Amino acid sequence: MGSLSIHPGCQPDAGPQRLFFALWPSEKIRADLLHYRQLWRFPASARLTPPEKLHITLLFLPAVPAHLIPALQQNALSVRHAAAAPFALSHSGIWSSSGIAWAGPAQVPAWLAALQVDMAEGMAALLPARQPQKFSPHVTLARKAYGAEAPHHCIPPNWHSCCIALVHSCLKTGRYTLLQQWELPAL
Repeated sequence: MGSLSIHPGCQPDAGPQRLFFALWPSEKIRADLLHYRQLWRFPASARLTPPEKLHITLLFLPAVPAHLIPALQQNALSVRHAAAAPFALSHSGIWSSSGIAWAGPAQVPAWLAALQVDMAEGMAALLPARQPQKFSPHVTLARKAYGAEAPHHCIPPNWHSCCIALVHSCLKTGRYTLLQQWELPAL
């Protein structure tokens, strides 16, 4: 699995935590994503996503009380995990509202949509005030990438193995701390 930068100043503390569940890439997927990103033309203003932060967010939890993290981890383990099948990150673009350069599937695979729904429903019991989120699976390749050009003639990367990770995102530094990860069975 990909390594994360862990900084003592961003370890989860007693206050509300910014957490997310994500599909976490293997080193092979990470290398494929980095190769694909090299084919893009980015403006000088673009901020490339650090390699150790490449992922596909399943569920963002912006304010989790720290005392609920163990229950959240246990709840995630009980979610029915569908078998993961490979999918191509065959669509890409720049979101005009945010300048995010992204790559994602043309259609959300059924197993991935079901996994995301199951995780969201599983968290609803613990975090009832959480607002539902539209699921648009993608990898953020760069930020502030207004005017970037995606490659036109290349084979898009495949996401071919899956691990779910629970990650703490430090608001002050932007660093990630991996809290737990689970392997998904393959088809």
